[in-house]
Amino acid sequence: MKRKLFILIVFLVMVLIGCSDNEVGKREENKNKTEQSTSTTRPPDLLISVGNLTVPTKLTSNCWMESDCSLQPKNLEELLKNEQEIKAEAGRNFSFIISGGSNYPRDQLVEPDSIEVTRLFNKEETEETVTSKQITIPTETGTYLYRVHAKWTGDIQGEAYYVFKLFVR
Repeated sequence: MKRKLFILIVFLVMVLIGCSDNEVGKREENKNKTEQSTSTTRPPDLLISVGNLTVPTKLTSNCWMESDCSLQPKNLEELLKNEQEIKAEAGRNFSFIISGGSNYPRDQLVEPDSIEVTRLFNKEETEETVTSKQITIPTETGTYLYRVHAKWTGDIQGEAYYVFKLFVR
């Protein structure tokens, strides 16, 4: 009788261990699928690098994995009124860096095919020239508002608007 009870207990323990490992594996698999699917349903993050400082920009609107995007830019002053300024030295360059953060697989990170930048200073908008993902910081002291329009037109299609506020000293 003791032997049958022992065999029954061992059998139950094995069944429970087998089921729990299977459930853990399924949960991990589902978690990985969820992370992968959510990471590619939005554009990557856009960071700017000024000197030794790298900071994120604010993603304001986007359409992703759609061939027919018709986004319209929003009011820069309104979008950035409560945002902190990034301090920068006049005349230097800053760079754009595409980043996926922790949830965006590096192998799925795609650089935009084009980047258009608009700068607002003293109520006047100016189109900026982007060269090798860099822009020259203005020489006049003050607060500048920037809008970046990134477009993907290859295998991945989409658009995104990012904004940031720069204080030139």
